[in-house]
Amino acid sequence: MEGLTLGQFIAISAASAGASATAAVVAARAQNQAVEESAAVARKNQLLKSEAARKSAAVETLKTINEAQLIQGRIRVATAEMGTAISPTSEALQFQAALSAQTDVGIIQQNLAGSLSGYRSGAEARIAQLRGQATNPLIAGFQGGVQGGIAGLQLASGIDAAGRADKT
Repeated sequence: MEGLTLGQFIAISAASAGASATAAVVAARAQNQAVEESAAVARKNQLLKSEAARKSAAVETLKTINEAQLIQGRIRVATAEMGTAISPTSEALQFQAALSAQTDVGIIQQNLAGSLSGYRSGAEARIAQLRGQATNPLIAGFQGGVQGGIAGLQLASGIDAAGRADKT
């Protein structure tokens, strides 16, 4: 068996480079698809958490308002029984119940805003992390082609060396 010709060296190297480049491009596209799917899940997660937080805040707000109205009703009944329903004390107690409810609703809204911001930031951070894992298929193909070409040259050199060794 004789050594390889230059054409055979080039053919082996080119075949290896092409196969490696193709595999690298396919892998990069699959990686990018997985990144996009994970980003979509992160966005959906954020929306679900945000919606749950909004519903919870709405329920807490309603409970706070109902409780304030219940307290105001008790104040009216108690002051009416005492004959002081229209008095500065009664009005002050009614006002304090309304003010407390308003403060509590404000706190609920602030907590909701903080939760929504946290969910949004968490999703954005996750998406940014995922985007860092994305690969440019052209660059991946080029790198795969170079690596495959080198591997092909090494393979061809091995074949050539083995052919020359058989000759001796």
